Amino acid sequence: MAKGEIPQETIDITNRFFEAIDELIRLGQIRDIKHLAEHWGIGRFILAWGRKHPEEQRLRVELIRQLALEYHVSLRWLFFGTGNMFNANAYSTKKR
Repeated sequence: MAKGEIPQETIDITNRFFEAIDELIRLGQIRDIKHLAEHWGIGRFILAWGRKHPEEQRLRVELIRQLALEYHVSLRWLFFGTGNMFNANAYSTKKR
């Protein structure tokens, strides 16, 4: 791997991170990327660039941690792509 090149595993984690955010938006847990960035106190450009260019930018570890803690996203799923996206019973997907 060339110096500065981002490993495929890291790109996969980034893609799953945004997949989880999209699902949280669909479930109504997050309004949109803009509001999530404001809530976390970061520029939305950080999230927008990371989504569009996962091969060029590594996600900050604290963002992954915050997603897991605050929204019950499984770290196992985020890091390895196995198991459920959310920790057990985090969100009900049943229609009300």
